Amino acid sequence: MSLAKIISSVLAMFLLIVLVSPIAYAASSTYGGIYDATCNDTTGSKASQSSVCKTDNKDNITGPDGIILKASKIIAYITAFAAIIMIMVGGLRYITSSGDSNALKSARDTIIYSVIGLVVIVVAQALVTAVVSRL
Repeated sequence: MSLAKIISSVLAMFLLIVLVSPIAYAASSTYGGIYDATCNDTTGSKASQSSVCKTDNKDNITGPDGIILKASKIIAYITAFAAIIMIMVGGLRYITSSGDSNALKSARDTIIYSVIGLVVIVVAQALVTAVVSRL
C-alpha cells in the first residue's frame, strides 16, 4: 500500500469523524433525551426520583473520574508508549540498514505506521472523552 493511499485513508476517516459527529450531536440535542418527560415530572412520582433522572454527575462509570475515562487513558498511554518504542526501533533499523533498499523501506514503513498509530490513539482518546462528557 502506498504512502499516498495511507494518508488519504487516514484523512478521509478523520474528515468523516469531524463532519458526522456534530450532526449526530445536533440531532440528539434537538429531540431531547428519551427520559425528559419522566424526569421533569413535577407531580412527585417515584419515576422522576429514579437513578436515571439524577443529574449530580457522580457516576462511577461515565462520570469525570469514571472507569471508562480511566481505562481509556491507561490504554492510550500504553499504546502511545508502544508506538513511540516502535518509532525508535524503526529509526534504529533505518540507521543500520546500510543502504539496503528493502531494509530502508521496511524501516520507513515502521516509522510511518507508528506515527499513524499515534494519530489514531489521539483521535480515539478525544472521541472517548467527548462522548463520555456528553453522557
